[in-house]
Amino acid sequence: MNHSFFDKVVKILLKQNYPDREAGNIARYLMEDLFSEAGSVPDAEMEMRVLNRLELGEPWQYISGKAHFYGLDFEINASVLIPRMETEELVYNVLQHLPKESNANILDIGTGSGIIALTIAKQRPLTQVFGLDVSHEALEVAQKNSELLHIQNVNWLEMDFLRNQDWRALPEFDVIVSNPPYIPRSESGHMSVSALQFEPPLALFTKDHAMEFYQKVAELAYLQRSKTKVFVEINEFRAEEVKQTFEQTGLINVSVIRDMQGKDRIVYAEKT
Repeated sequence: MNHSFFDKVVKILLKQNYPDREAGNIARYLMEDLFSEAGSVPDAEMEMRVLNRLELGEPWQYISGKAHFYGLDFEINASVLIPRMETEELVYNVLQHLPKESNANILDIGTGSGIIALTIAKQRPLTQVFGLDVSHEALEVAQKNSELLHIQNVNWLEMDFLRNQDWRALPEFDVIVSNPPYIPRSESGHMSVSALQFEPPLALFTKDHAMEFYQKVAELAYLQRSKTKVFVEINEFRAEEVKQTFEQTGLINVSVIRDMQGKDRIVYAEKT
């Protein structure tokens, strides 16, 4: 390991108020991702580029072009969100409802880099998973990840999910899962500078109000003929709003699931 470069990375992260241990872990991950090939070492020019990007607050995953999620390595870029730990818990809850031999049809709305769709498809290889996104650039990343991970039971759909009239092209689904945009533009002032500057607005912000995607998810679920299960990631402060949205649309057994930090992070529901 290049200890001088490592120390410089840690110093920058500490200035950005990362705790000591987290700064060290990020520096190690970054170096492993950048220089994973045998014999690969940073030259002075590359070091300077990386350090400058870190100084500007760019997330280290975009710098390395890689993200780790549920034991898998994904390629990412600025056209997709950076995976969060909370989303791993969303996937875990979906998998708890899917037997190993499940052959369910599963829809991931707002698939981005494909982390949710591909992880579920990897863990449940007899399923058919559909990853839907409005962004062509994001779907290119998802497709590349499916090739790198050699996962074939995933289909990619380019569609504006908010357009109900396009749903007629969709098959029936046993499970619908989503980590949708849920931040109104009016609340952007509460977000980190890093997210605002570097992550794709299309994946962060709603077009109108905070419930618009959840309302559409509920409507699609209600149209399914089978007893469809729904899992969505949520803003911890809007759990009751999402729950009420689902109940008012006719979904049943609606419940809020807390994450490992005790925050309301997932809403589960069923279509009868």
